[in-house]
Amino acid sequence: MNYKKRVMEILEHHQPNRVPVDYRLVPEVNEILLEKFQLNNKVDLLKYTSCEF
Repeated sequence: MNYKKRVMEILEHHQPNRVPVDYRLVPEVNEILLEKFQLNNKVDLLKYTSCEF
């Protein structure tokens, strides 16, 4: 199920396979998280946090 389908499921009062999550942080916070979790780039960080991208 993709992000759009998850949102539509919620709007129709159905239960999606998981909660849709969006990720938006300032670049400084991204750098801190990349370092903390020892990741290489933002795509890896999005995968690590299970966010939609």
